[in-house]
Amino acid sequence: MIYPQISFQVRLNEQATLLEVGARVSKALESVFQPSGSKLFEDGEALEATCLGLWITLSHDPEISEGEVRNFVLMGMVKGDLEAQWEINRPNISISQYILGVLSTYDHGGWYIADVQELQREAGLPWLE
Repeated sequence: MIYPQISFQVRLNEQATLLEVGARVSKALESVFQPSGSKLFEDGEALEATCLGLWITLSHDPEISEGEVRNFVLMGMVKGDLEAQWEINRPNISISQYILGVLSTYDHGGWYIADVQELQREAGLPWLE
């Protein structure tokens, strides 16, 4: 059976530590975030949780020093052990707007969904702007 892929990504610009934002997100999403053991991140660079079959990570640019405003990225995707075989036409459902609403209700304002230009700048694709 081919299941739809569910994902989300929301962001927050905040002068806080990863652990502080992680505690707030844990409370809002009713999930327990712990240091990530993923090879995608260095030690102390990200927190992670699982909920409803999603792998959720909270991270920020490690180049920005603590005490400065950081861009925190909260993203979720289907856990690897739940992913079905890759199919080009498999539905991909974004629940970013829903997660944004939850965080806006239970945390505070400031969370947002990155626009195409922000994503292109991060990817180093200025010619696409």
